Amino acid sequence: MIKIYTDIYEFLKNDLKENISYDFTKNSYIVKVYDDINELIVIKEEGGELFVNGSTHLVEELVENMITLGLEFTECTMSKELAEIFTQKYVLNLGGNFIELECPIKGYKTFIYKEGNIKTCVLAGGCFWCVGKPYYEYDGIIRVFSGYSGGNKVMPSYEEVKSQLTHHRECIKLIYDENIISYEEILDIYFETIDPLDAEGQFIDRGESYTSALYYKTEEMKDFILQYIKNEEEKIKKKFMVKLLPEEIFYMAEEYHQDYAVKNPELMEEELILSGRKNDL
Repeated sequence: MIKIYTDIYEFLKNDLKENISYDFTKNSYIVKVYDDINELIVIKEEGGELFVNGSTHLVEELVENMITLGLEFTECTMSKELAEIFTQKYVLNLGGNFIELECPIKGYKTFIYKEGNIKTCVLAGGCFWCVGKPYYEYDGIIRVFSGYSGGNKVMPSYEEVKSQLTHHRECIKLIYDENIISYEEILDIYFETIDPLDAEGQFIDRGESYTSALYYKTEEMKDFILQYIKNEEEKIKKKFMVKLLPEEIFYMAEEYHQDYAVKNPELMEEELILSGRKNDL
């Protein structure tokens, strides 16, 4: 179980309160993984540094949830006991390696992560069930998550997003192995799934939450997407309406939305037909 707090005063000591930023608009996170007895807390400050404290047996669950939420970081500080387990689990899930830095805190370690071959990306193209469905068929796609991004409300519900009042888009987050499937191939699949000329929604789904967007993490990624879109526009001599946006917090959608295409294959086929994405032939 994972819970995101917007009020750090629920569990942080007084000497930390004044030093921790918890403004979600600045991409700071407070994450708590817990069971009936123990808890593990992660705090990400605006500068990118994470502080981790808690029970070591919850580290595996913590790492899984960090990857799901896209909690990527440039620097991390945690107790030596946690650091040993955390780095092992993180490398196991994401590849890459850690470089240890000098840590001024006694009993703690500070390190940075050098990314490996496991990557994440966020795509919006209307109904997240429909956008996500094709990716289950490709080798190299590790997980497909449904969620929301880009709005002005912390932890929005499906009904709130669908109301068009929170300014979130329905999105999918992919975790993939770039040694097996490239980001370019992911874009190929994406553009076969959506209508890039539609600025008001996708197929039967209308409104801001159903509009298409590609989210980038770095300027290099942004440039790659821009060139990709330019090449595709030149092929059809028309301008694409797909937004290109910096990646923001990705909020997981409710459980019943996760892996919907896999859990409900017949209903998914009906959804594709009713939505106008697929012909009933």
